[in-house]
Amino acid sequence: MSNKCKMYENSDDNILRSVSVYYSMGVMGKRKYMKVRHSLSFKKALSKGKKFSCLKVANCRVPALLPYYKLVQFLDSVQIGTLHSVREQLCFDLSDEHKVNGYFRDLKEFMPQLAVFYLKLYKPDEFD
Repeated sequence: MSNKCKMYENSDDNILRSVSVYYSMGVMGKRKYMKVRHSLSFKKALSKGKKFSCLKVANCRVPALLPYYKLVQFLDSVQIGTLHSVREQLCFDLSDEHKVNGYFRDLKEFMPQLAVFYLKLYKPDEFD
């Protein structure tokens, strides 16, 4: 049973589960994600040699979310296109007190990527 748990922890499903937790209710941040990961996967150990042990339900180990550094590696590897600065592109003629920070993507670049995504996700008969 432990091998299946390890396989799941290294699977794409667990990556998506971890990303979902990280982005639930907005971006969680490093500390919060690490605390949530820890509370969902570990408990205080009963033996004196260890501080924490894996959480088990009905004698089955609960698969852990990705560690934060692996989650960040995955998120950094996702190609989202070119990001443009709102401050530089749209706020150049405003005073400093009215300038805002943020980023946006050019729709001309983003729409073909989105179309490819939908064509992979849905069958042609589902577009009716």
